[in-house]
Amino acid sequence: TNEPHVSIATVDNGKIFDQTVTMSSSGKTFSCTGWKVGWAVGPKHLIQAITAVQQWVNFSSVTPTQDAIAQALQIAREPYSANGKEYGNYYSWLADEYKRKRQLLIEALEIAGMTPIVPN
Repeated sequence: TNEPHVSIATVDNGKIFDQTVTMSSSGKTFSCTGWKVGWAVGPKHLIQAITAVQQWVNFSSVTPTQDAIAQALQIAREPYSANGKEYGNYYSWLADEYKRKRQLLIEALEIAGMTPIVPN
């Protein structure tokens, strides 16, 4: 199961990008669930609409956590090492870590007598 993630915004050579907003947060990516820092990426016209609505439906995250996540996003692109192994960046390590945990869960379910459905 080494299929890479494909962002919907890149499908058909990016032709759908103009209709796509990708939203993410620091919660899962950097294990900062209590920090409540997120972001949206997309074409200017959609981001402007989100920004217009966001001011009425948002809570306030403190500046130090926003700054810390901004720095983490920069640093995450750099080479990363963990458990004696070198990775091209933090995201490569994170993908491997999710695969490792997925395999642990699959094995635990099988030991428990279950047959997990494992997508490609």
